[in-house]
Amino acid sequence: DAPGKAGLGLTFGEGNTVWAKLNGNALIQLSFDLAAGTATTVRTIPTTVVANGVTGIAYDPVTKRLAAVDYSAHRLSVFDLSDPAAPLRIGEALPMPANPPNANVNGTAAAAILGDKVAGLDTNNGLLMARVEVSVLPEPPVIDTQPLSQTVLEGGSVQFGVIARGTKPLEYQWKFNGENLPDQTNATLTLAGVTPARAGDYTVLVKNVAGEVLSAPATLTVVPLVKSEALTLKWQLPPGARPWLNQDNSQRGLAYNPVNGHVLVISRTEGAKIYVLDGATGETLHTLTVDPAIVFGGTFTLNMLAVAEDGAVYACNLTTDAAASPFSIYRWANDAADTLPEAAYLGNPGGGRWGDTLAVRGAGANTQLLAAQRNGQAVAVFTTADGAQFEPTLLTVEDATAGNFGLSVAFGPGNSFFGKATGQTLRHVGFDLAAGTATTLRNYPTALIPGSAAPLAWDPVNNFLALVAFENPDNVRLYDLADPENPVLIDQEFCAADNANINGTGQAAFGGGRLYALNSNNGIVAFDV
Repeated sequence: DAPGKAGLGLTFGEGNTVWAKLNGNALIQLSFDLAAGTATTVRTIPTTVVANGVTGIAYDPVTKRLAAVDYSAHRLSVFDLSDPAAPLRIGEALPMPANPPNANVNGTAAAAILGDKVAGLDTNNGLLMARVEVSVLPEPPVIDTQPLSQTVLEGGSVQFGVIARGTKPLEYQWKFNGENLPDQTNATLTLAGVTPARAGDYTVLVKNVAGEVLSAPATLTVVPLVKSEALTLKWQLPPGARPWLNQDNSQRGLAYNPVNGHVLVISRTEGAKIYVLDGATGETLHTLTVDPAIVFGGTFTLNMLAVAEDGAVYACNLTTDAAASPFSIYRWANDAADTLPEAAYLGNPGGGRWGDTLAVRGAGANTQLLAAQRNGQAVAVFTTADGAQFEPTLLTVEDATAGNFGLSVAFGPGNSFFGKATGQTLRHVGFDLAAGTATTLRNYPTALIPGSAAPLAWDPVNNFLALVAFENPDNVRLYDLADPENPVLIDQEFCAADNANINGTGQAAFGGGRLYALNSNNGIVAFDV
């Protein structure tokens, strides 16, 4: 139940347990059974206590202390885990030697602790040794990390946390608009199924034998959800529902086959594979044949996916430098298990990173493929004379910002496409292949289409636009484009889970009267439209 969450930090705990950490994820404690060959998560420490950026960890079972190196903040901390349900940071976090700090792009760090001695290593930022000194005099509580204000969609969940130190035991009492919340006496406060009535200020009173301190208020803002019957949940597959579907950032591509109603998903968890699902139930049917003599190369051998109107399957690799390692598009004539792939394109469409996006329309010799640079202003429309081999036409959108189309593209009406990336506006672009030009038709402000959204799909039947928005919690948004100048949000539905999607990746597809959406690390949802 914790795939990928032990990728950078691991240390033995009490008995048959280990503590595990990955940047962007919470610290977790796993209990393992060697005879059975199993491991289960038994405890999760919120990131409000042990920060997102912690990767290097070490535990001392004698003192019950955990040393933690935060590669992002470049600091070494020590936590008292004598009560694992209420971890306490001991003293102030210490900065690593490099000043100013250097970048640690890989997130690697290491820690060691034994008795009162602690050490931390932050890649590119040096080695730090320290000693833990425990005061014998009662110390009043001091809040090191205040609870943070948060915004949540109606119906979502939110968690507040506080990190305090002082003579133990520390007692906590959470308050809402100044009034005590019954039974909320831990260092963290979790609210589920949040309603507008829960919007307001939250504080926590921390006290011990030497005194007490009230935290600064953290304001909870609850955003009303737009709900209708436009989308009705058909099925969903949360992380862990399939061995190949989890939280390791390895599922990014999804497509719908209009010929047989299948849904196809790329996952790299068990090697680069394309899984074929029953679009009506989500049942796994089979995998496509991926011949390594044909399908190879790139940073990721397979990343994104599209299916043409004739059922031909197209999948691309991801290359961070197409000039040095070619961008590759592969074609399967159909999605049968024994169909062999062929190379449809190998080359450099225009330099830089390619393979984070792929879209298709048409069939046979009228098939067009669409891909975009991750960090540039260009897209490439691929055309074919024989329905098998493709050549690109590079189109630069001069008024677009760099990376505007970097995470999702979809063909729109006529010779147009939509493009989006997190932190960017949704842009609708018209193009002329004969002239080799592309011009912005509409640049939607984030007040209409949030910057947090990226994976998108356009429905030519209803003129709907769907996007996956990375909010709190992540959700699928459905817009009516009857008036293309003023998109109307008509429905919002939650994703199958709400784990961190640090790359903003995924893919959505309309087909067969349904909408399918893959949110990396958060599974797949299918809706009747």
